[in-house]
Amino acid sequence: MSQAPCFYRVSHPPRFYKTGMLDTPDHHARQSRSLPAGLLDDALDDRLAIVGTSGSGKTYAAKGLVELLLNAGARVAIVDPLGVWWGLRASADGTAPGYAVIVFGGRHADVAIDDGMGSALGRLIASQALACVVDLSELGSAAARRRFMTAFAAALYETNETPLHLVLDEVDLWAPQRPLPDQTRLLGRIEEIVRRGRVRGFIPWLITQRPAVVRTRTCCHRPTS
Repeated sequence: MSQAPCFYRVSHPPRFYKTGMLDTPDHHARQSRSLPAGLLDDALDDRLAIVGTSGSGKTYAAKGLVELLLNAGARVAIVDPLGVWWGLRASADGTAPGYAVIVFGGRHADVAIDDGMGSALGRLIASQALACVVDLSELGSAAARRRFMTAFAAALYETNETPLHLVLDEVDLWAPQRPLPDQTRLLGRIEEIVRRGRVRGFIPWLITQRPAVVRTRTCCHRPTS
């Protein structure tokens, strides 16, 4: 049986909270979402990491936290390499509309994307009051996703000026502990957002099932702003 996911604030040293999921879908509607025990309300506006093994419920738990942001009208951009976050647009039981989230890319796209659109989409999201999902699951290859993300992260960082929750699912894909030569530029961009992005409004949330292969300076660092 998989262990439940763990939440912590990205700081030095990391501050851990109760290991456990948010409300389970069998017992609570979206409106009754609550924070994990010990995770204070102000944590939603802090850098967070959500860690859990495959099948532990980390993505479901992360969606619960994101729904709290959406209920509050926050700007949110979710980078989704797996094609699973589009479901925010539907109700918990799938029978009614959910949140007004724009889906860029993927099989359920409102707006189709290709691997050459990273910079343009980064500038668009940075300059608009949007809640959106950037679905990279249909870009065709890992190299194409990295090309997109390198340009996207650079444009987002250079353009954004107001609070933006940036949710990076499977962050180990974008900030590996041992990057290949074609991953170093992307790693640099992600570290820039996580370590120095607060002054530009970034509130990064990092999700992974493989914390051991995530760049240490990305998931545990001394904040510089």
